[in-house]
Amino acid sequence: YTWLNGVTYTASNTTATFTSTNAAGCTNVATLNLTINSSTTSTDTQVACSAYTWLDGVTYTASNTTATFTSTNAAGCTNVATLNLTISSSTTSTDTQVACDTYTWLDGVTYTASNNTATFTSTNAAGCDSIVTLDLTITVAPIVTITQIGAALEVTLGDTYLWSTTEITQIITPDTNGTYWCVVTDVNGCVSDTAFFNVTYVGINDVVSIRGLMIYPNPSGSVFNISFNSQDRQAIEIKVLNIIGKVIFIENKTDFIGEYTHQFNLKGYSKGIYFLEIKSKNGSINQKLMLQ
Repeated sequence: YTWLNGVTYTASNTTATFTSTNAAGCTNVATLNLTINSSTTSTDTQVACSAYTWLDGVTYTASNTTATFTSTNAAGCTNVATLNLTISSSTTSTDTQVACDTYTWLDGVTYTASNNTATFTSTNAAGCDSIVTLDLTITVAPIVTITQIGAALEVTLGDTYLWSTTEITQIITPDTNGTYWCVVTDVNGCVSDTAFFNVTYVGINDVVSIRGLMIYPNPSGSVFNISFNSQDRQAIEIKVLNIIGKVIFIENKTDFIGEYTHQFNLKGYSKGIYFLEIKSKNGSINQKLMLQ
């Protein structure tokens, strides 16, 4: 502040005097009572989602630490505010689900059909919206049946199997007559209804006149030895099949009686279950070969 005496003061002052002549021609002594106020600076710290409109009227869509805005403070001096803005982002994601028959999602809704439009909004770690879109595939439980293949039972193809015998393969060979059941689980984890099959043909070995069937070693890493005795003179077909029914060995015997032996070498074939089938005009025998 520059006073009557021509001095510019930068601090408050209550002692300075200035002598002049008053209207009556006498001395007037003026004493200064000066208060110097200060300009101020400040920082405005803000956190916002996506966008923020500040004091300067600008809408910011990115973080900013350099923008300033000048106003008047309470003392009537200049205040310069600097923006310290952090812009956080909303997020989007897709929740992919596969379920059997029904599925209850984040939104509390139980869906009975596939859906790829439902959304659910929550708050992410930054405090902004997190929008999740559902990508749901509803599948139905598999419908399965059991089919007789020679002396074996085969159930409809699935991912896993559980038979009443506790076996877990697609094909089993019953050793007694009776009712057999199987439950199949598909690749989506859907479980079928129980399929049943009534076996009445066990004991057919007596019909085909085959005795002393031996398979050794079984399981085996490559070589299987097969031997049996044909009690009657008959035509016999010996086959080895893989699990999908493809023949990998076949031999036909005409008017055969007596001891039969053969060695099968399955080296080079995929590990798993194979089937030995011995067939005559009167019936057939099926046995599993386990290649390890």
